[in-house]
This record gives sequence, structure tokens and C-alpha cells, in this order.
Amino acid sequence: MGRHQENPVRLYFFYDPIANKSRCQIEGCTAEITGNHAGNLQRHVQRIHPSAFARLLSSIHMEDLSMASTSSSKRSFSAVDSERTMHCIQDTVVIKRPRDEQFYVTPDSIMDACVELVTVNGRPFSLMDDTGFRKILGPVLDIMGKSVRIDSNIVRNMVSEVAERERENLRFGLKGKLLMLKVDAVTYRDRSVLGINVQFTEGEHIVLRTLAVKELHERHTGSYISSVVREVLKTYDIDIKQLYSITVDDGVTMPEVMSLLMNGDAEYNGDDSAERTAEVKGPLAWGNGDGLLTLDIYETSGNVTGEIHSVGSGGPILRGVRCSAQVFHLAVDDALQDTILSSLVSKARRLSAKLQTPNVSVFLRRLGVTTAIVDRPSTWLSTHDMLQHLCQLRTFCQDMAPNIEELHLKGSEWEEMVLLVCALKPAKVTARLFQSEQLTAGDFFGAWLKCKIETDKIGGPFATLLVECLNRRQHMLFENEPFLAAVFLDPRYKVLLTEAQTEQAKSRLCNAWGMIQALSQNKQQSLLSKMYVESSAGDADDEIEEMLRARERENGDEGTRCKVLMMSMLNVYSSEARLKREENIFREMAECTTLDSLLEMGFNRNRAEKALAHTGNQGIERAMDWLMEHESDPDIDEPYVPPVGNVLGSTENEQSPPQPSPDPTTGQEGEMRPEGKRPMTEEEKQEQIKRLEELMKVKQEERRERERQEEVDREKQRRKQGQELLQVKQKMQEDEMKKLTDQRRREKMEDRMAKQRVREKIARDREERAQKFGGGSSGAVPSSPPAEAVPSSPPGSQGPPPAKKDYDECRIQVRLLDGSALTAVFKAQEPLAAVRVYVQMNGVEGQDFTLLSPYPRRVYTDLDMEKPLRELGLVPSAVLVVAKK
Repeated sequence: MGRHQENPVRLYFFYDPIANKSRCQIEGCTAEITGNHAGNLQRHVQRIHPSAFARLLSSIHMEDLSMASTSSSKRSFSAVDSERTMHCIQDTVVIKRPRDEQFYVTPDSIMDACVELVTVNGRPFSLMDDTGFRKILGPVLDIMGKSVRIDSNIVRNMVSEVAERERENLRFGLKGKLLMLKVDAVTYRDRSVLGINVQFTEGEHIVLRTLAVKELHERHTGSYISSVVREVLKTYDIDIKQLYSITVDDGVTMPEVMSLLMNGDAEYNGDDSAERTAEVKGPLAWGNGDGLLTLDIYETSGNVTGEIHSVGSGGPILRGVRCSAQVFHLAVDDALQDTILSSLVSKARRLSAKLQTPNVSVFLRRLGVTTAIVDRPSTWLSTHDMLQHLCQLRTFCQDMAPNIEELHLKGSEWEEMVLLVCALKPAKVTARLFQSEQLTAGDFFGAWLKCKIETDKIGGPFATLLVECLNRRQHMLFENEPFLAAVFLDPRYKVLLTEAQTEQAKSRLCNAWGMIQALSQNKQQSLLSKMYVESSAGDADDEIEEMLRARERENGDEGTRCKVLMMSMLNVYSSEARLKREENIFREMAECTTLDSLLEMGFNRNRAEKALAHTGNQGIERAMDWLMEHESDPDIDEPYVPPVGNVLGSTENEQSPPQPSPDPTTGQEGEMRPEGKRPMTEEEKQEQIKRLEELMKVKQEERRERERQEEVDREKQRRKQGQELLQVKQKMQEDEMKKLTDQRRREKMEDRMAKQRVREKIARDREERAQKFGGGSSGAVPSSPPAEAVPSSPPGSQGPPPAKKDYDECRIQVRLLDGSALTAVFKAQEPLAAVRVYVQMNGVEGQDFTLLSPYPRRVYTDLDMEKPLRELGLVPSAVLVVAKK
């Protein structure tokens, strides 16, 4: 069974299923329509029988239509009663009930959508009061009732409430974390905005959060900018001690800003010179630039004792370091500042400006070719795009150069431009890669090295100059200790660091670890410290004892042990094998869990599982502390049995029942063991650390041997791939040479054939002229045969005719639409497009036209525009007529 047919227009037709034809039953019409589609039948009635179609539209209600269609579908439509049936249903109408769709929407979802329109999509608050938006939203609000109201004021208040909730969530998420502060500024049309962001790692990703976007209403002095930053940091309860690095805009004045951030305004309130010095003269200045011209990083030099942020420590607190991505752009700018390159770029810029003029750009658009662009001198990426567009327009410029002098460039200059574009292509790809949000220092350095290698492979003077500039700027990267530390932590590129650089990175990481420990809110004290505190609880009121305990916590055993432990872990890490460059270090670090680390360090699985269970899986440091404290336990190597009965809401005794033991005395001893445990001395701890390092060396030696064999296999594979790549390059070069040879052969053949056609045409013209003039004169003057011998001589003996093929210029007269004429001389080898451009620039502007020759009549197409004037038969002179398309 098919779908039920409801359209009554079929009652005007008789359908023959055998012939698959629908015959019109309206009087006087004998049309037959293939098939029984209601749309085709209705279009026939609408176009051929408008009166019947009008009766069809002026129908009764939808219920009558349903009854009529149902009754008509139950009986056959014969030719006898077709007229009576047609009169009965001629007033029916095609009305279909719209399909109802149910959807779930709440007032909260509508309000969230309105907030998203303003905050995420950037729509103004006035959108909520626009009539078109009210037509969409009004029916929905009417269904929900009058209690739900949405207008611009309500949405503005909702945005403030949502922003406050987001700030509270962000404030809680940033608590106790080590952060990188990013301060960006932009100025546009007398309005300046300061963007303050923080960056940190979370799991496998790098997270960037915006704290505030503040508009600056006062003079851009160091004290004012620092006060804005301090206000935002205070809003999110961020302490200066949490800042690992500060990335700011404009490196000239920001040291003053950073000093004010650290020390406050006390040291600068009485010194006007400091105020003048701190005034921003870079992109933050009123009306200068469009922002973000330079980026500088000012690093804190973290310390385990937490005194890094002390004001009275003496010396600068923040140290200025150039942004790594900016160093790369400066290296490319250094290469483009070369005298030869700057001269070439200036010529290319003038050429692009000429190609953007209306007379030339209109012609480019009609030809459907790429239009030219003019670069911005401040960004070399736009310079690369400009040169690349010019290389694509090289043929057009060379063809139009005889008529437009500004489009002329030497052949050597065009070749230099192509080489420059090829040399800058790897740098452009690398610059785009630097814009990735999930970019680590190792990824940055790997992209830097890849750019140097690919640029060096291109060869040429420009590529060599760019590689030299990159090498010079690369030394600035390794002068940055945080950058060295980040590269050292990347197991793919740590092997590139020298021994001295590795030691600097280790020292930097130890200091950073000290900052992280100082920020920890729930730092667990060692068992020795706890026991000492308990034993000396009676002397809590002794101020001298409190001072001695504080000094012991700062400079005593705990800080030394933390630093020694971290240094030993970094030593073990530095001896590990290198990861492949394609690996994701975040994923590798996430997969390398604490349990795997303990197993790799030589601990057996039972000990590692017990340490993690008793420390609550709170990190490798606490697990190792527990292992060192309980190393002499008799049951340390027994399998770990998790406690049973961990029910939510149960008491501590119910959650942690004593483990079953075959000997009751053993259990009692285990209960009393923490109280009678003798703490390890410093010598025992050092011995324990040495033993762990020896175990790790054995493990690493085995892995190193395995990696050495894999390295040999990879080297063999690399050589094999290199040979295959060399063969592919040779084959591509051979194919390119073959293509060039074939192209030259075709060009020579086409020139030869064109010359042959010209010779044949000249020969035919001679024959026609000889037949026309020679036959008539012999009949009129029969008594002078010597005179007739001259025209009937062979073509090779004639002097003037062969000289016509050497014309290298032609005189073209063009008749315009208004009856005037233009006359100009063109080269015989120039295309007809040159004539069209001349007419467009001197006669017809803004009109679409074509060219034709009056006799013999010929209309020149777009294909003829590319042919030379000699090939079109317009040499030595011709008349062309301008006609509208």
C-alpha cells in the first residue's frame, strides 16, 4: 500500500497505469502528463487552466477536504461520471495540517541562551528589545506565563550574576597553584584595554584563563598599570608568591611596573622621575599602534625557603627575558632588513600598489585571476603573502609591462622574488604553529629546529641568511633559565642541552619545586617533626623555643631533604632514554603513574602498593617518605590487603578493622610499632637515597642497552628512507626537465606552424592576385607579351612580397561606441588583450565590451585575447570596432 493521496487536483485527471499517463479531463484540454505526481498535475492546472485553479483555491475547510479526499479515494473515477464528480469537488482546496513538534524548554535555558548571545556571540544588549527577536521569543514566553520576563536590563543583570559565579569558581580553582601571568594591552582609536590572563597546566592540557579585561581611563604610567593588575589579583586572591613568570606588553617600561607590583607605591610616591620613567611610550601610548607589538617575560627566581618575594632581600626581584615566539619573529625581521631584500620588497610593494588601482584591478577580476595585496611593514607574514601573490601574477605583469611601466621588473628580480617566497615558506608554517594553545617549550624548540633544517635544504643566499639569523637568535633562548628548565623536562629534546645547561635547569627546577611546596596548603610534616613537636609541647609558650623551631623548619632537615630528594629524582630522569619526537609528553606523564615510578625505582609491587595506600596516593614524595620510615617493618613485603567495610557514614573503627594475623602478638606489636619506631638519622637517609640511585642505575643500564639497539634499527630505517627520498627527488627533477623540454618543443613547433601558415597565406594571396590581375590584362592587350611576363614570374623572383613577413609592428585603429576612433601602434607579438587594455584605459571605462573586425566580420572571443596580433592577421594594419556584449 502506498501513501494516502490527499491532493484533490487528481480529480481533474484520469490516470492510465498501463501507459503511466495522466490525461486532463477539463473541457477542451487533451494534455497528457507522464506519471501521477500531484505537483506536476497542479502546475498544469495553474498554468493552462487558471480559472479552474482559482476554484481549487477557494475551497471549504480542511475537514471537508479530508472527507472529500476519503470518499473520492474509495471509488474509481470513470469517464461517464467525471463531469459530475468534477463539479462536486471543484471548490476543494489543498490544505495540509502542519506537523506538530514537541520540544522541551525551560525559563533557565532561555535565559542561559540570552546570556550566551551577549557574552559568547558578542551581540549587544539591545538585541533583546529588537522587534524581530521579540517575535521569535514572544510566543514562547506567552506559553510560560507572565512570570518570565526577558529584556535588555534583565539580561544585563544576569550577565553580572553569571560573571560573579564564574569568578568565584575560578578563584577556587586557582587557589594554591603556581601560575604564569600574562598581561596584554591594545590601543585602538583613543581607547586602551588591558587584558590580564593566567596560564597553568591541568592534567594533559595547558589551560589559559582570562581574569579581567580592563579599560584604561588614565595616563598609562607604571603606577597606574600596576595598580590595575594588583586590583585584579586581589579580586581572585592571587598572591605574588604564586607567580612563576609574568609576560607583559612593552619591555621598556614594564620593569618599573613589575617593581611596583612587588613593592607597592611606597617607594614611588615621592619621586616624580619614576612616574615619568614608568609612563608607557610603546603600544600602550594614546593612539599609537594597534597593540601587541612586542612581548617580554619577567621571571621570578623561586627559592625553597620562600624568601624570593621578600622586599628587603636586595637586588631586582623580576628579571626581563625576551618572549621566545618574539625571538623567532625578530630573527626573520633581521633577515629581511638586508639591503638587497629590503630593496626587492620595496619594489614589490610599489608593484602591488599599482595592481590595486581600479584600471588594472578591474581587468584582473574579469580575467578571474588572483588580485594583489599590499603588506604591512610591521608584520613579515603579510610581506610573504604579498610576494606570493605577485609570483602568481608574474605572467600578467610581464605581458602588461610594455604599456604600463610601473609593472616592469627584471627577470632576475622575479627569480629573486620566487627564491625569497620559497625561503620564507617554512618560517610561515612555523609561525602558524606557534599560535597553538597547547604548545610546550619542547614543541616550540622542535618546530624551531625543523624550520632551520627545512630552510637550509632549500638553499640559496636568502635561505642561508635566514638560517644565520635564526642561529644568532637561538643563543638568546638558552640564556633564559626557565626555557632551559622547560626543555630539560621534555624527554624528547633534553639530550640537546649541554652539561652546564642541564645543571642550570636542575637548579631552576629545584627552586620551582620549593615554591610549589611553599604554596601547598596541606603540606604534611614528616614523622620526625611530628614526634619532636609532641615531645616539646610543654614548651609551647617559650618564645625562644618557637623561634628555634621556625628556623629549623626553614633551614633544617626538611628543606635539605626535599632538595636532595628532588635533585636525586632529576638525576635519575636525566639518565632516562629519549622519547620519540612524535610522542605527546603530557600523555606520557599522565601514563607514568606514581606506582610505575616506584616500580621503576626498584621497589617491589607489595611495598609500592602499601606506600600508596597508606599515604592516600598523594604523590611519589610522600610514598617514598613512608617507605623510608617503614623499611624495617617485618611485614613490609607482604601483599597489601585493603580494609573491608568501607561504607559511607561508618565510623573510623568500622572502616579500618585490624587485619587478620596468624599470631595475635604480631598484631599487638604492629599496633605499638608507630610509638616505638626510631626515626632515621641523616646518614641513614643519605644511604637510602644512594641505594635507590644504584637500583635506578641498573634499571637504566638495561633500558639504555635496549634503546641502543632500537636506535641502530631506527638509523638503518632512516638511511633507507633517505635513499628512497633521494630517488624520488631525482625522479621529480627528471620529470620536471622532461616537462620543460616538451614545453619548449611545443612552443617551437607552434612558432614553426604559425610561420608556415603565414607563408601559405602569402602564397595564396599571390596566386589570387596573379589570377585576378594577370588574366584580365592578357585579354585586353594581346600585343605586349613582355609586359605580361613580369606578373607571371615565379614567386621566388619577386622582391617586395617577401618583405611583408618581417613586419614587427602593426597599426590598429579602434572605432568606439560614440563614433570616435583611437589609433595606436603595437608590437606584432603582443596579444590582443593589450589592445583591449588600451581601449579600456583610454576610451571605455566601466563597460563590458568586445572587439570585432568589420571585414571580414569576426568577433574575437576570450581565447583570441591571448593570441598574438600576427597570428590573428592584424599585421601590418587593421581596423577594429568596439561592440557591447
